[in-house]
Amino acid sequence: MDSAPRLGYIAQDVDKELTGGYRCVMGASEDENGPLLALDYSRIVPVLHGALLSLMARVEVLESRP
Repeated sequence: MDSAPRLGYIAQDVDKELTGGYRCVMGASEDENGPLLALDYSRIVPVLHGALLSLMARVEVLESRP
């Protein structure tokens, strides 16, 4: 996969916004240039799922208005 395009979240952007119990999604990695800030995608999925459910509920309320 070294030459394959990749896509993902920028760990530094996520790190700036995290508070409290959500810090558990942060991790660390390393490449040939040294340490890297990383996201643990297996831990971020439940957070994203919760946000999706919340937004879906809001959309339902807005769509039910006359």
